[in-house]
Amino acid sequence: MKKKRYFRTSKTSLILQALVITALLLSIFLAVFLTVSYFKVSYRTAFERQVALVLAYIFYIGILPLVYLELTFLFGNIILGKDKIYTRGELKFGIWKTQHYAEMEYKDIKRVAIMPLRRDSRGKFKQVLRPLPFMVLENNNGRKVLFSLRFMSVKILDHLLTELSSRCSGPTINVNQLVKEFGNYFKIYKH
Repeated sequence: MKKKRYFRTSKTSLILQALVITALLLSIFLAVFLTVSYFKVSYRTAFERQVALVLAYIFYIGILPLVYLELTFLFGNIILGKDKIYTRGELKFGIWKTQHYAEMEYKDIKRVAIMPLRRDSRGKFKQVLRPLPFMVLENNNGRKVLFSLRFMSVKILDHLLTELSSRCSGPTINVNQLVKEFGNYFKIYKH
């Protein structure tokens, strides 16, 4: 089966990504513009050239956290591979990380549930304002694997669960019920 990726495309996520990309492009433009201004000696005073250089450095340094922020949106997506469902985990530092690497083979999936939890994907308690939505996969031995659904839209989750249901040979996944539970999460915990 073909590998499929499911990205976080909720309205909040898309707005945040648009802001980060806009700030990144603006920072790159201003950094290059100020660097070019520094080398244009003919129409700048020495003080203006030094200010342009300092501001250019600030914008060059500002590019790094903006790239990091954009990468945090791109990583942590749920991937349906050839024989397993997995995620690489979020590209965040320890205390902010809610999704670590997780995987489960399709043949091992016994039960699928949607739950709001105050935990990360390893089950450790997280100090969060409101519970985070997780897709919980359980195997025959009782082992649970958590996939964070934070910033995921209802439509994308519907496609993900439908595809997961077609790839799983064991249980019947009630896609409509799980999508309804996920939609109720948004009604209870407004973003």
